[in-house]
Amino acid sequence: MSSPLTDKDDEFHRKSITLEDILIDKLEGICTVFDNIYFLKNLGVIKEDNFIYKKLNKGNLGSKIWLVSLILSIRRCFKNLTHMYRTRRKYVTELSIVSKKRNQSSENGLVNGILKDKLLQSLQKCNSIIRDLLLEFLQVLLYLIIVIIEVFKVKSLERYVKGIRNLEILSNLITVTRIITATSP
Repeated sequence: MSSPLTDKDDEFHRKSITLEDILIDKLEGICTVFDNIYFLKNLGVIKEDNFIYKKLNKGNLGSKIWLVSLILSIRRCFKNLTHMYRTRRKYVTELSIVSKKRNQSSENGLVNGILKDKLLQSLQKCNSIIRDLLLEFLQVLLYLIIVIIEVFKVKSLERYVKGIRNLEILSNLITVTRIITATSP
């Protein structure tokens, strides 16, 4: 009997790093620096006429870099989601095969029982990863809408979503949900 996981699936679970991942991480790092400078300005540590703050604020450079980072993050998240759905489908198929074999033959019942338990555990883990990826996808999508409103000054979109503040609150709720679901089995 073949395993539902291929080498490519196993590679995904080891979190292989691609050029896209490196680029996203670097862009997010730059955005973090921008956020920290903006935070220091809001605290009054640096002033409006600060050289770095003026350069960053000119032309919404931070928001534009964040926009590119979010677009790449959504792409990566969608790719990971589709991969995990395919992996889940393989587990479900393999589980149905094992269940049929277990019902047909009693001599391999113990082995099939252990295999079924392992497949069920893997399916649960896969479902948990899919849930987390879906929440991440929603969160990144909300941030993307916020940044699009900021960068492109889309007033009509702002009316439909009842302001950026509501999107930020919703995004924070998704963050809390992700934290809670990550700690639960």
